[in-house]
Amino acid sequence: MSVAATVIQTNGIEKAASEPIAKTGAGASRDSSGGVPHTTYDDVDPATYLGPHGAERDLVNAQGLRLKTFYWPADQARSVLLFVHGHGAHGLFELLQIEELGQPPLYGGWVQKFNEAGISVVTLDNQGCGRSDGARNLRYFVESFQDYVNDVLLLRRTLSEVDVPGFRDLPVFLSGISMGGCVALHAALEDQTLFRGLVLLAPMLSLQRVSRRGLNPYMRPVAALLSRIVPWAAIVATDRNKLNPVLQDQWDSDPLVAHINTRVRNANEYLRCTESIMGRLGEVTLPFIVAHSENDSMCDPDGSKALYREARATDKTIRLVNHMWHVLVKEGGNEILLEELIAWMQARL
Repeated sequence: MSVAATVIQTNGIEKAASEPIAKTGAGASRDSSGGVPHTTYDDVDPATYLGPHGAERDLVNAQGLRLKTFYWPADQARSVLLFVHGHGAHGLFELLQIEELGQPPLYGGWVQKFNEAGISVVTLDNQGCGRSDGARNLRYFVESFQDYVNDVLLLRRTLSEVDVPGFRDLPVFLSGISMGGCVALHAALEDQTLFRGLVLLAPMLSLQRVSRRGLNPYMRPVAALLSRIVPWAAIVATDRNKLNPVLQDQWDSDPLVAHINTRVRNANEYLRCTESIMGRLGEVTLPFIVAHSENDSMCDPDGSKALYREARATDKTIRLVNHMWHVLVKEGGNEILLEELIAWMQARL
């Protein structure tokens, strides 16, 4: 394996998908608080999203919450990718192929490509998301950002005993997109020996640009207070995706993604954890590749640039994908990026 620090940049501008509110699909229902609609996909054949060899399991965390986990083993697997999804999403939505609005994603997309390259994939629905239980029985809510981190570390440590072939005793790469990228980096810093490398996609490492927009500068001073008084209140708005209506429609039509504003506790925890991680970038010694667009208006690309600049890792790569926006697993050009990520991982085995 060659050890190198690399910067790769492409030019252009494009695409997207964000949060919001709209229609529901697949027979789901929800109330205005976002508090209950636990669409289960029970009437869907799991083979449609698990593929020929996949499996799903329940993992109970330290809080007693049941977390839904998904495993897609590769034939003759040489490594494992542990993937963490972004805010309000769920594992299947991020990684799989969406062919019909309002219907569960199908086996394909990034998971299938990883499997074909000899990489097994595992992911979880973060607590409060997808089909996982939520603290206080709330959807899209977390008491502390550290709870997300703890769940990822729990999943990593259980890989040595999981009953699905293709995961035990293999090197594990940790990956995350958007908010999941921040979770992944925090988890890696808990114990960098658990992972062979990091694959970060538009990670939420800095929210400085977002915090300066609109009413955010006025809300920031009271965020901590509101988090203590009304932590469940869903009042922090997120922009809709006007750059790529197709991706917005996919979000709107999925019954398991967030169709409410961000809850106050989550927003405050995101601000707190990004401020924390920006002070710890120099601790990163693990090989990593980070991909980010300078046109990203959701998560500051400056955070990824700072990671590349300050990390003590000698094997580090930043990929500036300026023909994209934020949803790097779905936008135009994602197939080329995926090929580069697979090659990067294979070179480190």
